[in-house]
Amino acid sequence: DPLAHPRISLACRAVRLERGSADQIRAERRYLNRNPKAKLYAGLGDFSFFRLEPGRASLNGGFGKAYLLERDDFITGSALAEELAGSEQAALDHMNADHRDAIALYARHFGGAAGDGWMATGFDADG
Repeated sequence: DPLAHPRISLACRAVRLERGSADQIRAERRYLNRNPKAKLYAGLGDFSFFRLEPGRASLNGGFGKAYLLERDDFITGSALAEELAGSEQAALDHMNADHRDAIALYARHFGGAAGDGWMATGFDADG
């Protein structure tokens, strides 16, 4: 029963990222890391990237456990997160080139995943 488990609703504002801006380039890189077949579409003139900017959230943790959260309650905003974002692609390239065995181990151990051929597609300060 999905209603028996904790859930969250986010109130966000969608902001179009300007083509060629640092934010758009980073969003495109991260998107294509996860969806490499979309490279053809991402270059089309009518294709845009948007960033969802969360403002508030409603957390329902179960019966009698409802909370209204402000952005600072659930968004990591720190210099460390920005530093991670800046070095993300180099770290991904290194892990995928030199440590595929470790990535497979992480997928099995932490994700309960099966199979082979795992690749890292992104690193996130919040996990």
